Amino acid sequence: MWFFSRKREIRYILSIDGGGMRGIIPSVVLARLNSILRSMGDRRPLYSHFDMIAGTSTGALLALGLASPAEKTALTAENLQPFAVESVRKTGFIRKENYVKGYIAPGADPTLFKDIYIDNGPRIFPSTLSSKTILYPILQDKYTAAPFEDFLKTMLRDVMMKDMLVPTMAVSFDIASGKCYLFRSWDGNPFLAREAARASAAAPMYFPLSELYDSRERRQLRLVDGGLIANNPALLAYSEARKLYPDADEFRILSLSTGSPGFRLEDKDIGGGIKSWASPVIKIYTEAGLENVDIIAGSIRDISYTRIWEQVLEKKIKLDSIKPTDTKELLDAGIRMADLSERKLREYAEWLVDEDVHDSVRLKGSAPDLGYGRRQLNA
Repeated sequence: MWFFSRKREIRYILSIDGGGMRGIIPSVVLARLNSILRSMGDRRPLYSHFDMIAGTSTGALLALGLASPAEKTALTAENLQPFAVESVRKTGFIRKENYVKGYIAPGADPTLFKDIYIDNGPRIFPSTLSSKTILYPILQDKYTAAPFEDFLKTMLRDVMMKDMLVPTMAVSFDIASGKCYLFRSWDGNPFLAREAARASAAAPMYFPLSELYDSRERRQLRLVDGGLIANNPALLAYSEARKLYPDADEFRILSLSTGSPGFRLEDKDIGGGIKSWASPVIKIYTEAGLENVDIIAGSIRDISYTRIWEQVLEKKIKLDSIKPTDTKELLDAGIRMADLSERKLREYAEWLVDEDVHDSVRLKGSAPDLGYGRRQLNA
């Protein structure tokens, strides 16, 4: 009968691509989504609208920054006022009363994310090759890890993965086992968030690999950039969310690109051998992987897939380019991406504002209790 029917369980996933300095583009899109939610009267921190946040490489940096407790990082909180979350309990046979279940912790201000790249790009990618031989980038990684690690320590300090305010995942690849490696905030491994960000962004030829010890599996990890396995982590996030929320009826994924311009090989460029294919095959592989995720995610019945991608870059910008002209073009491209995707973002935002606070959100004064039903927001 109708009074025994169960409310449909809908879960929301935020997925952010890899792309180095092109992370400026999804940073601008996140700020636009946050602005749209504010215009609709929703003042909750952006992270608290999602049941999972996932990222690869530069996307992992954004995901971890968004989901970290703002007071434990260098990221300024947008709202210091706590949001009370109420629930209802029975106090008699038919009598009920509201009580405060906990408070939503303040989240990082998404409008500042683009400045992470603009202000710290030269620190992460120092121009030090001028004094070295022309063979240096052939024989060694382009950059040492120390400047990047110092930046991550400044930004994320000593926040642990387990401290994430919602389930959060960073994608890496373990060359020791030849398999994808996922940093999960809920799996009990005592990793620092900055260790996860460093491993997820250890792009081969740019940074040395990251070596960590997995205390759960009791083995040494040798980790490189997650873009090798999933530059768009949407399907991996869905796979993990399916395990966390086995009773969910629908997963609504918001997938943010870093504005990859796509790759087309002209007939005149097609030849044979290493000379013709060494560079194109890597680009083709990367673009094909992104397209495959879009195709598969769009065909799975319990996924509603919103992909934010538009052709906004007029030229290829290297993942480590810190030239002012390039960072300005990336910032402009982010604004164009947000403008062209305004309708999609508003439609997704309308879903978010209609939802109560999810049980996946870690509340102050309350332990996370995945799978225990929705909480009501104290308006």
